[in-house]
Amino acid sequence: MTNIIALLGGLFGAAIGWVLAAVLASVLGGYYGVTDFEGARGMIAVFTFGPIGGLLGLIIGVWLALRLKSGAKVTGKAVAIRLPIVLAGIAGLVAGTVGVLYWFSPILNPSGASPRLAFEIRLPAGASVPERGLDVSLFTEKNTMPATMDAGVVRKDGERQVIAGTVELTYRSSWRILELKMPGVPEHIFLIKVGARPGHDADFRDWEHVSNVGNETNRPRLATADDAYDIRYRVIWPD
Repeated sequence: MTNIIALLGGLFGAAIGWVLAAVLASVLGGYYGVTDFEGARGMIAVFTFGPIGGLLGLIIGVWLALRLKSGAKVTGKAVAIRLPIVLAGIAGLVAGTVGVLYWFSPILNPSGASPRLAFEIRLPAGASVPERGLDVSLFTEKNTMPATMDAGVVRKDGERQVIAGTVELTYRSSWRILELKMPGVPEHIFLIKVGARPGHDADFRDWEHVSNVGNETNRPRLATADDAYDIRYRVIWPD
């Protein structure tokens, strides 16, 4: 319990000390003519003098917390013993907060390149890939992202042609659909069954049947067995 009280006192003292030091440095800087071009004075106050005030506030906060807890005189040795524990606790809280923010960020990979969804779409027997007008896009509740098709890469799976491409997965999302458009046929919609924050797939998943087919209304019909379009995909994280 004493360590928790010391930690809370240190946190409170560090925050107060940081703010007071930054405000005081900014006021004195203005009084003595320190330039504020492009916010220079404020940056110096917050990131140079603020940490100094925060450290002093941390020590004073721990001392006051121990004094209030014990109701007696607190020696420098007692404060020194508690400081490493308080600093470790603060480091843990900061690391935990950063981890939580990173994990629940709406951006899937805020510190690097976005993961990509690699996909293959199998067309019906007898259908051929058009020379132009082929379009594949990914839709989520947050964005629309056009896919990049693998130019010139068309392979055969029995009597059926297979086209391939990739598309960025930028955002954490509760649902994702991939829409295929080709001239002369209705759009075909594939439900991408991956998690909100999907992991890396070493290989392609199993083939899945098309989910819905456009019918010139705002509510595409459910696909049937006669709608011979299939998809398989894998999530690729950078590195």
